[in-house]
Amino acid sequence: MAGGGKAVLDPPFSADRLTSPVVAGWTGVVTRASLCSDGRRSLAVRAANGVTLSTWRNAATDTTDNTLIGAGSELFHSTADLAPGTRVVFSGTFYPDSENCLRAKNMNQEDSMKQPDFLFRFTAICKQ
Repeated sequence: MAGGGKAVLDPPFSADRLTSPVVAGWTGVVTRASLCSDGRRSLAVRAANGVTLSTWRNAATDTTDNTLIGAGSELFHSTADLAPGTRVVFSGTFYPDSENCLRAKNMNQEDSMKQPDFLFRFTAICKQ
């Protein structure tokens, strides 16, 4: 570990190695694809080294970040047949964090080091 006890991840997930919060053409496996009560979709993808990139799970937690996938959008339709275990290619944007470079959703430091889960806004996704 380096940087005050934070996990050091292999590229492309080492926050200090990202040149932009926008990424394209990354691959991973869907771990969650579910509909929220308001009709939007929540999505999580596990990429390299067990790192998860995900939207918030519901409207109550997504009040300001706008990560949930809007019903009726092109992205919403492209996620309609995704299920856990589906291999995908995706693009999107990380959320910056002044303290940790990238905004993590983990509730404690141990989880953020062992199973990082970064808040992410998906902009494109398709089956691999």
